[in-house]
Amino acid sequence: MELRVLPQPAPASATAGPGAELLTGAYHDWLATRVGCFDGVVFSGGEPLAQPGLADAMAEVRALGLARRLHTNGRRPRALG
Repeated sequence: MELRVLPQPAPASATAGPGAELLTGAYHDWLATRVGCFDGVVFSGGEPLAQPGLADAMAEVRALGLARRLHTNGRRPRALG
């Protein structure tokens, strides 16, 4: 499967920082309005495996019908299950 990359800035209120919950509120609503505009979501930056709620956020992306990709630095291999 080929993933298209379209620059889509998330709303400022939806940015996640260390310890922030992923894919809630404004970001989830924003993402839902873009289904059909792109093929998937990449979870990256810092170490996404250190973010609480990553598995739930990835499940929500899948429920929207979008592909998911995970870019990790490999420092938490046990977190992959």
